[in-house]
Amino acid sequence: VETSNQKLEQLHQSSQDPVVLHYLRRLDHLVEYYTRKDITILDLGAGVGDLYANLEFDPSSRLVLVDFVQDYISVAQARLSKRFRSIETVVADIRSWHYGNESADLIICINVLPYLVDLRQFFTLVAGLLKPDGSCYLVYPSRSLVWEETFEGIKIIFHNPITVNDIALQCGLSYTGGTRIGFKMPLTFGLLRIYISQLVVFRRIK
Repeated sequence: VETSNQKLEQLHQSSQDPVVLHYLRRLDHLVEYYTRKDITILDLGAGVGDLYANLEFDPSSRLVLVDFVQDYISVAQARLSKRFRSIETVVADIRSWHYGNESADLIICINVLPYLVDLRQFFTLVAGLLKPDGSCYLVYPSRSLVWEETFEGIKIIFHNPITVNDIALQCGLSYTGGTRIGFKMPLTFGLLRIYISQLVVFRRIK
């Protein structure tokens, strides 16, 4: 019999795809944070927290997990409570939430942009949350033109990478690197559809 926690993890698997973890583990920009002590990591759209079982941050790091689903956050806290010195969980919609200026050394945000229309609001929030020279790791599905599709009744927005980078720059974040990732989305009759996502790194401009 499946527990509610198992169902939640299955629902969230697409957000923490192994391909994403593969690239995150190998990005030079992120590796520099593994050896830092007492840093604050802020995850916007943290889900059930399985990302942190695969990344090698120092246990002295302070982890702040934000998601609008209470059950996700509860699972994440239970799984990670022994891995980090300090874990704070926040149940909130980031479109109407603020944490504190210059509070994060590192922000990770995976597959949240598809649900956001106002990118300027999002990047203004991120720039305000980061400490000077802090970094944001962002993963989002993309297309050359902004495109909307509906999956199981939920509207998904595919953003244009050039537009995303331009808006981020206007909000005080500079693009410092990234890569493209291919995702396979199962369809009916055993068919697969390939989507392209961007894994990008922004730094706050001092």
